[in-house]
Amino acid sequence: MSTTVATLRTKATLENMLTHANDRNRYMQGALSSIDTILRMGLAAQTMADAIAEELEKVRQFNAEATEVYRKRGERIDARRYPDEDE
Repeated sequence: MSTTVATLRTKATLENMLTHANDRNRYMQGALSSIDTILRMGLAAQTMADAIAEELEKVRQFNAEATEVYRKRGERIDARRYPDEDE
């Protein structure tokens, strides 16, 4: 039976992907909670729509920032030399 062992680079890449997904999920959960609160407040339709639009814009901004952090981490992973790699 053969066992495949992931390289340190692969592990770092997967960790980066998981961190990015967790960051985005955590912020999305916060935004959904805020939107739920807005919906329960009984605001006028336009006020409610504006508040929800503001939350969604925050999500878009955060996702852009999180993606940039993910990209920069990926560049550092790609540039680094790992001890388990062949020379």
